[in-house]
Amino acid sequence: MADDVQTIRTLLSELASSTPRDRELAAEKVAGWVSSALEPHHAAVISRALDAVISLEDSETALEAQLNAIAEISALGLAPADSLSRVLADRSWDQPWAAEYIEGLQDDLPIAPK
Repeated sequence: MADDVQTIRTLLSELASSTPRDRELAAEKVAGWVSSALEPHHAAVISRALDAVISLEDSETALEAQLNAIAEISALGLAPADSLSRVLADRSWDQPWAAEYIEGLQDDLPIAPK
């Protein structure tokens, strides 16, 4: 658990990086790191950080990586409903590449933890 906490702290710092490439790489790390063994409260922390950075992101490649990361957490049933709702509401999501992610998040929303 202590290792998870340190990993989460590192990931949160990297998700908030000033450079788009670092934010993209951090989101890719999140997507590769999450598993069903992740504690639900840790998943909630990461999800809420992702929904915050997604709302601010101006780099399309970083945005796609961030959306993929929250989709991975959501697919495991670990992304809180409030995070998914914010992601879905914060943008128009008219990018063609986002359609599958958004559809998956919409499907997960009714069964997401509160």
